[in-house]
Amino acid sequence: MNVFEFLPYITPKGDRLFFSSYREKPSGSKWGGNIWYSMKADHGWGNAKHFDAPINKKFTMYITSTADDTLYFTGKDNDKRGIFKSRLIDNVYQKPEYLPMEINAISPAHPFIAPDESYLIIDAQLKGMGMPELFISFRKDDGGWTKTLNMGEEINSTNTEYGASVSPDGRYLFFHRRHQRRGDIYWVNARIIDKLREKIIKNNKYL
Repeated sequence: MNVFEFLPYITPKGDRLFFSSYREKPSGSKWGGNIWYSMKADHGWGNAKHFDAPINKKFTMYITSTADDTLYFTGKDNDKRGIFKSRLIDNVYQKPEYLPMEINAISPAHPFIAPDESYLIIDAQLKGMGMPELFISFRKDDGGWTKTLNMGEEINSTNTEYGASVSPDGRYLFFHRRHQRRGDIYWVNARIIDKLREKIIKNNKYL
């Protein structure tokens, strides 16, 4: 099929592949977004289907999932733009929820949610701070989120960093780095996440 398709993501269970596509949408589709998915089958992957869920509006991208199938993604809903989530209840995805300002105050994009929903990695370009960089927020005991923390010089540089993900075994953190028109994929030991969690615990201004 000669059509642009991009941003693939396999859920932690390994049973569903989400991706963005400019292929023609099926007639009668209720939602106009570009999100499609394919289910794992015995022979590989099943035929792609348009994602018939309320998150699949005109602007939805970069889906990521928890182990219990809650989806986090970049989206737009009227005047709200940033990171949303949608819970799966009785096998139906619910109306998207806009994440609190601890996350969305910095106009983030490209989320990666931990399978256990314990942390969220995003990228954002803060005013007066140069190119987009990676930030992290941790889930608090009360269900809220800490303020976002810059992930530091071990990851961020004077170039553009974005699109983080962690390997299924939790050992490696991958991200994109772009300089001018050239880019590549980099990785660090995912233990940096635990180091940043300890930093937040010691510094009350992020709580």
